[in-house]
Amino acid sequence: DINITTFNIYPNPTTGILIIEGASGAAEVYDIYGRLVLSAETNSVNISQTDMGIYFVHVHDANGDIYIARVVKQ
Repeated sequence: DINITTFNIYPNPTTGILIIEGASGAAEVYDIYGRLVLSAETNSVNISQTDMGIYFVHVHDANGDIYIARVVKQ
């Protein structure tokens, strides 16, 4: 069975702080080359120090599920 759960990351596009709703756990931000840019144990991630571009946010919850979203940093 496939279980699809929605979660939100906003604002997208962003210039800094991303808010994560609908999933809680460790958040990791990767660039388009798959390099880990930063990680946090919170439902908000500050990417203001990263370059402009496309990033992927992975949220790992307590059940081992991984949620992924694409975000644009302006």
